[in-house]
Amino acid sequence: MNTDVNCPECGAPLPSDAPAGLCPQCLLQSATATRGSSGDGSGGNGIASARPVIGSVYGGYRIIRLLGRGGMGEVYEADHLESGRRVALKVMNHSLTSETDRLRFLREGRLAASVSHPNVIYVFGSEEIDGVPVIAMELVHEGTLKDVVRKRGPLPVGEAIDQMLQVIAGLEAADATGVLHRDIKPGNCFVGADGTVKVGDFGLSISTLARPESMVTTAGSVLGTPGMASPEQLRGEELDVRSDIYSVGATVYYLLTGKLPFLGDDMVQLIANVLDQPPKSPAGYRPDLPLGLVQIILRCLAKDRSKRFASYSELANALRPFGETETEPAGLGKRTVAYLLDSLIASLPMFLAIAQTGYAYDDPFLAERNVSTGLWFLAQMMFGCTYFTVAEGIWGGGFGKALCGIQVVRPDGSAPGIWRALGRVAIFELSSLIPMVVVLLTWTGDQYRKIYHDSDFLWTDWLMVVVTLLFFCTMRRSNGFGTIYDLATNTRVVRRELGEYRPTCPAINMTVRPLKSPDKIGPYTLTGQLTDWNGESLLLAHDPALRRDVWIYCKSDGESAVSARRRECARPTRLRWLNGRKEDGEHWDAFEAPAGRPLLDVLSAPQSWTSVRFWLRDLVEEFQAMQDDGEAELSLDRAWIREDGRLIVLDFPAPGVESKDPRVCTSLASLQQGLATLADRAHVGDSNEAPVNGPRPLAAQSFVQRLREEAFESVPMLLGNLRSLTRQSGQASGRLRVGGILMGLMPAVFLSLAMYFTMTNEARRWDLAWREMFAERPSLRHA
Repeated sequence: MNTDVNCPECGAPLPSDAPAGLCPQCLLQSATATRGSSGDGSGGNGIASARPVIGSVYGGYRIIRLLGRGGMGEVYEADHLESGRRVALKVMNHSLTSETDRLRFLREGRLAASVSHPNVIYVFGSEEIDGVPVIAMELVHEGTLKDVVRKRGPLPVGEAIDQMLQVIAGLEAADATGVLHRDIKPGNCFVGADGTVKVGDFGLSISTLARPESMVTTAGSVLGTPGMASPEQLRGEELDVRSDIYSVGATVYYLLTGKLPFLGDDMVQLIANVLDQPPKSPAGYRPDLPLGLVQIILRCLAKDRSKRFASYSELANALRPFGETETEPAGLGKRTVAYLLDSLIASLPMFLAIAQTGYAYDDPFLAERNVSTGLWFLAQMMFGCTYFTVAEGIWGGGFGKALCGIQVVRPDGSAPGIWRALGRVAIFELSSLIPMVVVLLTWTGDQYRKIYHDSDFLWTDWLMVVVTLLFFCTMRRSNGFGTIYDLATNTRVVRRELGEYRPTCPAINMTVRPLKSPDKIGPYTLTGQLTDWNGESLLLAHDPALRRDVWIYCKSDGESAVSARRRECARPTRLRWLNGRKEDGEHWDAFEAPAGRPLLDVLSAPQSWTSVRFWLRDLVEEFQAMQDDGEAELSLDRAWIREDGRLIVLDFPAPGVESKDPRVCTSLASLQQGLATLADRAHVGDSNEAPVNGPRPLAAQSFVQRLREEAFESVPMLLGNLRSLTRQSGQASGRLRVGGILMGLMPAVFLSLAMYFTMTNEARRWDLAWREMFAERPSLRHA
């Protein structure tokens, strides 16, 4: 008796007595497909057309339910009977019977298997069941981004952007390994139970490193989804990363509006619209979208690929301010430095006026009070106002803010726009305009000229200082250090977030000792032996189906099998378990074999804090996860640094480590001591010589000292500090060095200008006084 309401294959209502959990039509199709078109149950070219049946055993898998269908095949949730792992099993479509289709399907598995990243669906293996190619992949439980939009409607801006930043991270990892996806769409972005978004379905992907093989496609098929594909893809032109960036922009468009960028009555009209028509602005569907975000989406959808973002990192940096991640307000120190640097540029006309006339830009107007001096005053003032208005309105800041890594933004993360920036400037300029108005109302032009020539003090000179300080009286950490002009214009000054970019780590060439026998274990071909301990050994093997290397960890008889929780472990700080056997005298486990090198080997030479801080954070994250899983200890000799700079923990001593390291972290105290030792070793290497990378940043020095003192009272506190450190600069950046140099030069510049102003002004006063006293005689200064 079936209890499901709908058929898992077609979604039709199910009769109460539906057998096998299928509606009659799908059951009939399944039976027909199982019998096949020939007596041997295979297609005309020998490829079987049998289809899995819900609830039955298919090869080594028990089929649970249908997850979805695509051009290349169906995807089922299934249990791998031998390993006990729950997987997503992709089975090649029974209607694809040519050898070309088979090669293309297998290529999908190989390309996807070549990318190992937290935001990419992981491929465990590939095989053939009764002649039908299948791919066993990581199962992601919460559906796709398309399913999310269908259930909830258009997503909030912050949530949509955070999800797409994960998609971009996965695509960037694929691009780094030479894989171009070519079919990015909401239906190919899968959501995990923890909210992690992963890129999947590499059925149309190509290798940019092997073009001839990669161009194999189904005859007569359209590459990509027309509503999401770039114009050059629909024209059949050569593609690059900017084509996928177009599809990313279309996906963002869909998440925010629930609509595709282009619509058409039929496929022909849709393709024509993509090729010829401009996309409708997403703001037409959602007027509340930030203008800056709309501009980013439309730039991604540009017909001319040269006008799109050139790389994933550039696109991610543009999108990041619109995410939900809390931006850190800029401190008063950086804001002051940035303002002084920008003021140098904005005050250039005033400096030129001082050098030419000996007067500041407002003195001639206050003394003469005529049209010509008034226009000169306005021209100089407008130059500075225009600089700040345009720079902050369009880019979020000028030269000074860019050097200091800060920017002015709206609450939604976009640039303020011209009008808000003009409001900020207008309010700030009151600090100089209010004293001028007081002078105009208090003294006549002749009185001001006499006071100025006599060098008498004006009490209004202090008024500008008082008004300026009043603008900053509202600054509180609770309001993001907002000044009066920040709060009045609903803007804020924040640190410019550029994301976390780990330095890469070159892989080592490991010594592989040949094996006499056997030459095969499970589905893997043995290549050689990497290490050998007492009753344990690590072998290097090759997966011929996915064309990737794997590590085979062999243990002595009687060892317990890998736990079910460990088999399902998919966190980015732990090595992936692929397969294993604990019967008939075989006791082995297969793991992925990522290129890289042992952490202890890396630390034999000094390393920059930029890299080390990420490794320490990865270790603490894994330590916390291991404690949650009931694992008792973390051995530092099991830490492995991948080529992409990420640290993972192995289930055995890292290959290339000569002997097991005695340092084992079993408690928070031992963890802190171990991290402090690693940080110190990374700073100076194995030798006792002075560090070659220069001093660590002050924040890093303070952190390492607290580690030595075991000052952190909990793992979350320790991890929170490390995450904060990885958001900061790992070293003094080039722009900060330039800013430091400019700040060092500023006192000399201002002193020189002050001296020049004083000398010019005194010479002018001498000439005026001489003409009043000796009108008919030439000045002695020119004699």
